[in-house]
Order: sequence, then C-alpha cells, then structure tokens
Amino acid sequence: MSAEELAYLTPEARARVVIDKLLGAAGCLRAIRTGRLAPLVWCGVAVGFAFDAKMLQGYMCLPAFFLAYAVAAKTTVWKRIRNLAVAGVALAASTGWYVVVADFLVSRDSRPYIGGSTDNTVWNLVIGYNGLGRVFGASAGV
Repeated sequence: MSAEELAYLTPEARARVVIDKLLGAAGCLRAIRTGRLAPLVWCGVAVGFAFDAKMLQGYMCLPAFFLAYAVAAKTTVWKRIRNLAVAGVALAASTGWYVVVADFLVSRDSRPYIGGSTDNTVWNLVIGYNGLGRVFGASAGV
C-alpha cells in the first residue's frame, strides 16, 4: 500500500469529509431558509472540498441538497434554478482545481504514481478506485 493510500485511509481524511459535508448541509439549510445565494455557494464549495478528500464519496450528499433546495427554498422558481446553477459552478471550481493540477499541470514523469490508479491519472481514481469502486464496494475499482 502506498503512502498516499495510507493517508487516504486515515481518520483525518474521514473527519475532513464529514466536516465538509456538515458545512455543506449548514449552507444548504441556511440557503433554504433565507433564499439567498451566498450560503448555497458555500455549500457547493464545501462539498467540492469533500470531493478533494474522498472523491465521489464526497458527492453522495448532493442529490439530497439539490432536491431540498429545489423544493423548499423561500424564493421564486427562477431564482432557485439560477442559484443552483451558480452553486454548481462553485462546486465545479472547488472540485476541478485538484484534477487540473494533478493531471494537467504536473507531468506524469515528474510525479509519484497517483494513489491506487492503474494508469497514473486522477480520472482513473475518480471513476474507478476512489469513485464507483468505493460506492459499490469493489476493492479494485470498476
């Protein structure tokens, strides 16, 4: 097991995901109560940081947040749609920076092998080993 895999399994990584998801839930609840955009954006950022720690496991709360806000926010339907779109951009930005840095800015030859990937790419981890493999229980990814 590599050092990166060991770091992934530490209680600190698990705690970080829990804290990030709780911060996301707090932002979502505040956005639902007030109908404001800023708490929903912070919800997206927090869930994006949860993705950076545990990949797709960090996204498992997104359907609940999305539906809760879409149904219960105290604002008009069009503002809900706009706010969810802006929060989606914040989510993509807080998630995407890690993938861009790891896969595109650092060459494969000058970095250690990425986690449990089979081809030294983050996408292999996102979809396989740390993504669907963990969600569906496959140890080697899907």
